[in-house]
Amino acid sequence: AAGIPVRQPLAHARVFDLPDEEEYRAIIRDRVNIEVVQKDASLASEGGAWIDTNITPELGEKGMLRTFVRGVQDARKNEGLKPQDRIVLHVHSADVPNDFFERNKNEITSAVHADSLVFTENAGDHEINVGEYQVFISIIPKP
Repeated sequence: AAGIPVRQPLAHARVFDLPDEEEYRAIIRDRVNIEVVQKDASLASEGGAWIDTNITPELGEKGMLRTFVRGVQDARKNEGLKPQDRIVLHVHSADVPNDFFERNKNEITSAVHADSLVFTENAGDHEINVGEYQVFISIIPKP
């Protein structure tokens, strides 16, 4: 194993056999978290698959985003919130550059059902480890 987190997307893989139907290929790409999967018959003698484990900055950010969103969803569940419940999300991190959150604000708020994302100086009620970074959040339910 290359020590790559499960939620870390990868760019490219080649496999010995792959269904011809795009519908099934899309399911495979989604399930293995690899953006491009190609058929390569020459891999039959090499174990059947090759995966590019190089993580570009863009892929690294996608992995951070997925990990953060999953952490917020877990915190929502721990607070007894239902998926449809709206929140205000307070975020504190001395490590993660705020531009990460600014670049991904729309995707974060949509995925976690937040009406807004607020940066705060106070550590929140929940800690999320996003790769090498620590992020603290508080979840404020909307009435």
